[in-house]
Amino acid sequence: MYPSRPGNAQYAPVQNSYDLADAHRTPSPYGKHAPAPYAAYAPYNYEPMSTPLKPMYLAQEHSVRESTIEQVQRLETVDQALKRRIRILRLVSRVLATGLSIAAFVPIAMTTAKFLTTKDVLREAPAPGGTTVLRGPWAKESKTWPTHMYLGIAVTSLVCNLGTMVGYVFGGVRGANIMAAAEGYFSMSVILGNLIVWIIAAAVYRKEKGLDGKNNDLWGWACSESAKIIQDAFQDEVPFDRYCNIQSGAWYAGLLQVAAMFLSGVVYLLTLRRVMAKKKLRRTRSELNGMQ
Repeated sequence: MYPSRPGNAQYAPVQNSYDLADAHRTPSPYGKHAPAPYAAYAPYNYEPMSTPLKPMYLAQEHSVRESTIEQVQRLETVDQALKRRIRILRLVSRVLATGLSIAAFVPIAMTTAKFLTTKDVLREAPAPGGTTVLRGPWAKESKTWPTHMYLGIAVTSLVCNLGTMVGYVFGGVRGANIMAAAEGYFSMSVILGNLIVWIIAAAVYRKEKGLDGKNNDLWGWACSESAKIIQDAFQDEVPFDRYCNIQSGAWYAGLLQVAAMFLSGVVYLLTLRRVMAKKKLRRTRSELNGMQ
């Protein structure tokens, strides 16, 4: 206890009194070095640090979107290039196929017509041994089925190709595609079918020419020595040399038809490639729309 003097405040006794609320406070673990409350930092205008994660995420998202846009543009360019290439090659293929169908059909049709109109004509013609005989211009018991087979295939091919070209003239590209679709539901099957048919037809037609030394088919007979012997007697009815060359031309046209089928196959493969490219383009566009 300090001595007290009357009238002197500094010597007043110290009261051991304290706030009752302090009795319930938990002592600070820092002791007298306890940190100042948050309010003490208020004059410094404290601002929380902004996290860099959100701007980085936005930048990455923007980069992905730009990359997707570039991919869409690249796929659109590829699609347009394939579209132009397919249209040009398809037009060339169809014009070529139509021309070759005509080249195969006309000679074989001329030969068939000539045979049908002259098979009953009879003339005195030279025979082996220096004698003459009353006979017709064609071989006895002529074998006509190879010519009829070739004619049927040529007619079928010509009708299909002409139908496609008519579609181009009157209906544009869409009309031509509709006519082409009428040839079959599976384009590749049609192409392979035509290819196989023309290969078989050309092979059989050539094989039957003078088979086993018997030139009794129309092509073989027109090119044979026997036809040359009686040519003078039937000069006005059947010029055999001409019809030999005509039927040879029809056979070569069939071979070119086979080559043209490979071009059609290339067009079909390009069409498949474009279909897959368009699917990828639609999928990429959907992804781009989802980013917006």
